[in-house]
Amino acid sequence: MRTLLKMLLTAVMPLCGIMAGHAQQAVVIDGAIEHGVLSVDPPSAVGGQEVTLTVTPAKGYKINKKDITVEATIDPGSAQAPALVPKVGYFIDLMGEAPADLSAKATYTFIMPDSPYGVFIKAKFSQGSTAVDGPRAESEVISKRYVNAFGHVSSAPSPGLNIVEVVYSNGTRSVTKQVF
Repeated sequence: MRTLLKMLLTAVMPLCGIMAGHAQQAVVIDGAIEHGVLSVDPPSAVGGQEVTLTVTPAKGYKINKKDITVEATIDPGSAQAPALVPKVGYFIDLMGEAPADLSAKATYTFIMPDSPYGVFIKAKFSQGSTAVDGPRAESEVISKRYVNAFGHVSSAPSPGLNIVEVVYSNGTRSVTKQVF
């Protein structure tokens, strides 16, 4: 009878969200985020479960992956003062590549930690264009230089891989890798 009960509990516990001693915990997004939207799927998870984070900047804003933090919480804050930010236990790595256009919608994933209080996500969107958006059309090229794989700098490309640095009249610059 005990063996049957143990087998039944083992089968039912994951379906009820009870794994590794913890029930499902919330994925909380900072309510003070401005100039963009973050969403998660699922909104709560158990330790070891993959969570998808979708980041959408508002028009005229961008965000770099390094400006998004996912933190395991060690204290949920106070029920009497819900505006208090939970205490951070440690940071969790986001998986996935940032899009080339930092003003575009991006999707990342992370693994929910086995934490009794869940995670807290913060993000800081910034205004303006990104370096990867390229120079403005009205800008003129002021200088261009090539650096080959051996570190040799010249005004003309060398055969093979080159780093190309272009400086524009509006003060921006672009750096790309090209093979000649």
